[in-house]
Amino acid sequence: MLITQLRRRRHGWGRDPFGPRRVVSAVAIVALTAVAVGVPARAGMAAGAGGGLAVVSNQGGLLGGLGQGLGSLLNGAVKTMTGAGGSTGGGGSAANNPPPAPHSPPSSAVVESPPRAVSQAPAGPNPYRAFSRGYDISWPQCGSPYPPQPFNMAIIGINDGRSFTGNPCLSSQARWAAQGAPSSYMNVNAPPPGPPNSHDQNGPAGKCSAANPACLAYNYGYNAAVYSVSYANASGVQGHRWWLDVELVSSDDTYWTSNQSVNASAIAGAIAGLQARGMNVGIYSTSYQFRLIAGGFSPRLPVWVGGAPSSNPGSECGPSFGFGGGPVWFTQFGAGAFDGDYSC
Repeated sequence: MLITQLRRRRHGWGRDPFGPRRVVSAVAIVALTAVAVGVPARAGMAAGAGGGLAVVSNQGGLLGGLGQGLGSLLNGAVKTMTGAGGSTGGGGSAANNPPPAPHSPPSSAVVESPPRAVSQAPAGPNPYRAFSRGYDISWPQCGSPYPPQPFNMAIIGINDGRSFTGNPCLSSQARWAAQGAPSSYMNVNAPPPGPPNSHDQNGPAGKCSAANPACLAYNYGYNAAVYSVSYANASGVQGHRWWLDVELVSSDDTYWTSNQSVNASAIAGAIAGLQARGMNVGIYSTSYQFRLIAGGFSPRLPVWVGGAPSSNPGSECGPSFGFGGGPVWFTQFGAGAFDGDYSC
């Protein structure tokens, strides 16, 4: 397996990932074999659904103690790129009467219901010009210069590192992105532990009980997408291509649960929420991270792969680097102080 650890600025790894100041550091891509993830169950959640997916980032000698085989804890963070950055940038106006979500949510009467693949037409060919390049930016670039022209793609992050947050300088970044085929990305994560609330209790999956984490996760992802689109609209974001940022976060074992079905339900809900508002949806991750988070979930959406080598970003355009049953459209690579993006 290949663990890619990149672009830690998106969540500010190495310090409080959601605090007012982030410390950004870049890490290398490392190969990992014979690794199993051991995660303790968390009290207060339904059996089989508890436990955070804890990921620890060790800089320098990253993952040096891994390869211990089954039963060892994963001691390495996974992320997508050396450099700075966020990702994706195109909003869009929510319809007055949005169409029903194309994905059937988990039944509120079922404790665990793995989401089916999202029902939609095949992704089709990549609409972006092959071999073109651009950048993605987000909250880590607030207060700093944005990447200069020329670029053919511009992707901006809507959130501040987690669902139901907002990039504080999204308006200025939306103006920057308008210079080159703008698209957007939103962060997605599982519902944090605690009693159900307005973010997860009610939504297209119905009114969910605390004993039904899959139902809560679907509503949470859907409502997070609705929030992100509304925030993007208010900030002048253009475009209808959106990406879901699905990645592991070091220092926060509540970002995902150890139950892949619950995590997949949150992702499926976010996909449905964006599609219901007319957005074209893809997923940003790596094959390793996506499988670890969501197991065999196969939404069959376009893929944006993190961790490509700067010297040859097109080398990870092949299907072996894809995940979730979707074709690879973009790769991301370190481009000096920024995250660069390459169209396959």
